[in-house]
Amino acid sequence: MVTTREELNARQRIYKSKSEAIAKRREYDRLRLQNPDVRARMRAYQLSPRGKEIARKASAKLRATEEYKIKARAYKRSEKYQRWRRNDIFIKQFGITLDTYEEMLKSQNNVCAICFRPETFEMKGTIHSLAVDHDHVTGKIRGLLCRACNQMLGLAKDNIKILEKSIKYLSACVH
Repeated sequence: MVTTREELNARQRIYKSKSEAIAKRREYDRLRLQNPDVRARMRAYQLSPRGKEIARKASAKLRATEEYKIKARAYKRSEKYQRWRRNDIFIKQFGITLDTYEEMLKSQNNVCAICFRPETFEMKGTIHSLAVDHDHVTGKIRGLLCRACNQMLGLAKDNIKILEKSIKYLSACVH
């Protein structure tokens, strides 16, 4: 039986659209990527100027799609991202993890170490959590403070004499 070119093309189109063909292609690619030579050539191409340019264009094209933007916004609102971001900030700024912060918070009964306000309170319409109080000279963490107490110490430049003078001043002003 002789088949025409059109019949062959039609069969090929049908075959390529099937899920089995996709699965076979994935399996072929998976096996091919186990070869160290193939991986090395792919890595060299990815590091080449042409490979980097193609990857950059493909990435920019993907990021420009509305579907990507919607997913990215949803991810940034997710609890997982918020937790990761907060952990990253704690590590960079104070050298502690979010878990360490939560342990400190639990040991302070979720209140400020100075004024005993709860961990999350509303101040001028904005909700704040406790700040990590640390010595700016040594970097040693002292505890968790509400925003007002943390600013008070910061404005007094952690100077005990200034704070004692403030106490004397307030004591003299109180009837």
